[in-house]
Amino acid sequence: QERQQAETLFQQAKTSDAQSLLLGFTAVLADEAVDEALRRQCAVLLRQLVTKGSDKDFAFAKLSHQHKQEVAAELLRRFEACQQPKLQNKVGDVIWKLAEAACEKEDQRGWLMPGQAGWPQVLPSVFRLADASSNPNAVLCEASVRLLKDLVTCYKDEIVQAQQQLGAVVQNALAHADPKLRCAAFVLVCELVGILEKKAWAPLMATAGVLTQVMQQLCQANLQDELQECLQQYVEIASVEADFFKQQLTSSMEPAKLLATLVKTREGCEEGVRNLSLEWLVTYAEKKPKWLAKSVPTFAPLTLECCMNLMLEVEAG
Repeated sequence: QERQQAETLFQQAKTSDAQSLLLGFTAVLADEAVDEALRRQCAVLLRQLVTKGSDKDFAFAKLSHQHKQEVAAELLRRFEACQQPKLQNKVGDVIWKLAEAACEKEDQRGWLMPGQAGWPQVLPSVFRLADASSNPNAVLCEASVRLLKDLVTCYKDEIVQAQQQLGAVVQNALAHADPKLRCAAFVLVCELVGILEKKAWAPLMATAGVLTQVMQQLCQANLQDELQECLQQYVEIASVEADFFKQQLTSSMEPAKLLATLVKTREGCEEGVRNLSLEWLVTYAEKKPKWLAKSVPTFAPLTLECCMNLMLEVEAG
């Protein structure tokens, strides 16, 4: 019953006093004395309030431009200052949704400034925090790289124009010793390849060898969840931008050799990793059959061998 009452009050406040609600939640995020679980829940509710939706639910739209800018600036401060990784990621989710609303050219309700879409401070802040050469905090760096990945869709043009900063972020994160930061950079590269035009992502083909090394490092560190995340991204890239892998396949047969090894590894390799590795091989074979037959003739036999391996396991089981 208490929860029901709280939900009713929350819904009423969204309509009657959105300003106090948003500013109050933002203040709770900043209060270190408040329990972290409560602050995380607060961030989840804030994300709902800044997400584009109906007039009833989109509470952020009811704020004055000045208060919108105050909330936006405070969110960036909280993201940078936060010491708890889970809470930091939740605040990052709020920033992502607010950025989407602020950038929507067809809907002025989320704009931070009168007559102008966008959030000029968000990309420079995230680029600064995501650059491992200037930010020694690897956890904050990883969260920032992941936030940058989320911002690619709504800031596509600005990110393309900021090639130098983007290149520094990717290069420094991939060269870092922390495998989780390298994983975040891997995911960012895949997002860029999947969303940008080919001429914009073409320079990222130079990272393909390092991306294979990242997967090898994740295997060695037994970070199975991170490895699955990377493989899922690779399967998507094979589906939408198969040309990304051409250069590497021609020169070294990677990542096919590594993924085939994972498919054949029974001990210490989770089923999800093996299945995704096979899915990449099969997806690529379906996407580029003529090119593979001409340029990488060993690809099809390797893929068939992997399929047979798993089929024999099923029979043996």
